[in-house]
Amino acid sequence: MTATGAHTTTCKRCGRPLTSRKSVATRYGATCLRRERAEGNGAYSPEQAAKAFRLVQGGGVRRVPSRYFHMYEVQGAGGVYQSDGLDCTCRGAREHGGCWHVLAVRLSLAA
Repeated sequence: MTATGAHTTTCKRCGRPLTSRKSVATRYGATCLRRERAEGNGAYSPEQAAKAFRLVQGGGVRRVPSRYFHMYEVQGAGGVYQSDGLDCTCRGAREHGGCWHVLAVRLSLAA
């Protein structure tokens, strides 16, 4: 509780107070949510996991030749995105700090 008597929701990872509606709903701040997803700590919903699994099974993840790092093309519903298994070029990753395309790359690497 704050001094005004209002309840404060804190981040499950770092304990800092959350202010945005999205952060309160996910119980993670934007940076912590991105880190949780990058570490694969279960921050994906069952629907996101199912989408990622179907994408891998359908051959929607392929490695892009690169001399310096591992990059993958991921065929999403809105187009083709690039992901390195930690971040993605899709709108969801830019706006929300993570997406299921990253999970699809991780699943394809594990297969």
